[in-house]
Amino acid sequence: MLNDYLNRDARLFLERMPEAQREWVGLVIAELRKRYPAADHWTTGGEGSKYTDIRIGGKPKKLTKGKPVFYIQLHRGRGPVSLFVNPSARRSDAEARLLFDQAPILQEVKEWLDGYELTDRGYTKLEGDGLRPADYPESAGEDEDASPDDEGDAPVSQDDEAPAQALNRILYGPPGTGKTYRTVSEALRIIEDTAEPDGDYAAQKKRFDALRREGRIAFVTFHQSFSYEDFIEGIRADTLKGQLCYSVRDGVFKQMAISAMYRTPVPLERQAEPDFDDVFEAFLEKVGSELPYRLQSASGGELLVQSINDADTLRVTHAGRTAVYGVTRNRLKALYEAYPTQAALALKSTVNAITEVIGGANSTVYWGALKRLLQFRDDSRQELTPAPEENLSPVELTEYEQIKRRVLGDDTLAPNGKRYVLIIDEINRGNMSRVFGELITLIEPAKRAGRFETAEVQLPYSGERFSVPSNLYLIGTMNTADRSLAVVDTALRRRFDFIEMMPDPDALKQDDVQGVKIKLMLRAINLRIEHLYDREHTIGHSFFMGLTARSTLGDLALIFKNNVLPLLEEYFFEDWEKIDKILGKSRIYESQSTTTLGFAPTGKTWRRRLERLDKAATYQAIYEQAAADPEPETAPAAADDADG
Repeated sequence: MLNDYLNRDARLFLERMPEAQREWVGLVIAELRKRYPAADHWTTGGEGSKYTDIRIGGKPKKLTKGKPVFYIQLHRGRGPVSLFVNPSARRSDAEARLLFDQAPILQEVKEWLDGYELTDRGYTKLEGDGLRPADYPESAGEDEDASPDDEGDAPVSQDDEAPAQALNRILYGPPGTGKTYRTVSEALRIIEDTAEPDGDYAAQKKRFDALRREGRIAFVTFHQSFSYEDFIEGIRADTLKGQLCYSVRDGVFKQMAISAMYRTPVPLERQAEPDFDDVFEAFLEKVGSELPYRLQSASGGELLVQSINDADTLRVTHAGRTAVYGVTRNRLKALYEAYPTQAALALKSTVNAITEVIGGANSTVYWGALKRLLQFRDDSRQELTPAPEENLSPVELTEYEQIKRRVLGDDTLAPNGKRYVLIIDEINRGNMSRVFGELITLIEPAKRAGRFETAEVQLPYSGERFSVPSNLYLIGTMNTADRSLAVVDTALRRRFDFIEMMPDPDALKQDDVQGVKIKLMLRAINLRIEHLYDREHTIGHSFFMGLTARSTLGDLALIFKNNVLPLLEEYFFEDWEKIDKILGKSRIYESQSTTTLGFAPTGKTWRRRLERLDKAATYQAIYEQAAADPEPETAPAAADDADG
């Protein structure tokens, strides 16, 4: 669209700004040409000049200087891009500048221009020959009059201003690095438009929860069975007066998109939470029909529900092992009430989340069962509770239908202006191509509703036209230790900003537990893992965040027994010698020659010596050796080792 409009200087000007701002400039230019078709457009400054801008007003070709009314320029010489009005062409009480951040979509630009009042002199200046920058000779550094910027608008460092918020971002890193924990502050950064949210984490979490109840933030977890029908829309079976019927139900992404466009946020308390007993009964029915039913531990390991007894206790095993663990109804209910959402569960380490509520149970198995129960409830919420329409009054129902008709019908887009955030936990565990479908293109900043290259699709089930608004932000989390990371295709990678989150020992508030230096120990373990495997399978610091000045070696032993050792055993499947190297001279794993078992001396057997976890010397041996000994032997390819 702009190819025939731009000259060299205009192209250089656009190259200095992010893609979203370039698209905004295209929208502004198109709107100004529509409103003032006789106005001339030209550039000043250019290569080698202190500034470059695009000016709109009157400038015959034979004149060296024009009479500008509008200026498209970088605010304070750095950005963001803005539309500025010449003081001599505007009423004294009119707003001087429209920043990209204030009106990122076309409709908001139109509304700003609709409310703007120029002077008679200003309107006269806009009567030109309709020339474009490409119609003029190259400016070659022509420096007309100084840019009529606001008083005191000298260039300032970009560090002084809040960074632009990416529409799509993914937090990625090894298990236990606080990815889900950080989604709280990331969501507040977006909605509150600030570089760093105010207050400590407790205060931030309180505001985050209030925004969730308001409907401005939604949380969903991807898993292997999560589908397009859950995320966008699908056909669901229902009963009406005893008769089976089918209806199209909106998924979480479509609901958030519609809300972001028009809907006044409705507190979620309006929808009654499904009762635990109802959820658990439905969950038992599903599990019983799909035995052995798969669960997943916090580290990504596979758990299997082998059976359900008459007391509704789930009988669970670790994949490939024979030991059976029970998950009782009453204990699971206590956990369900303590952690009513997936986000609440993710805020604590596996050990602390479980043992603080039900004591010394098998935390790995209970965590996996609770996580899957919460996913099942969220995925089946519409079946477990009355449909939203049944909770709306006739007036509200009419309003909701009007909203959908405006969003998906023929009306001009008019977003409600507020920012919305959809958090997708464990985004790489789902089949992204299948879940996003044709909307993978629509989430691009350039394709969002109201943008320069706005795109829309016709949804397959409802037949409605649909586009993604520019005020809906996506935050994903991705576990790099998950083998399903390879299925994240290029189409998804290039549409998201990726923010790495690696283990950070310095984030630990408690460094000493009865003589054990936690930070040194964690660094030593992770350095060895990087050498023998890779940095994507290191141990996260969040497992140790619950340690306090009152913590004992018993607390540290629980973290190792339930978190650290299971992760190492999963990463280095049956390669006990490497696990032993990673733990230094701690001798937590002890080898035994097969000759003592009556076999030929052809190998070794290994066993855990968990009683050693009660001694400070065991942990000290992990990091003391790291400073004294040379690096471990060079290892073969890590991927082969991990797969056994």
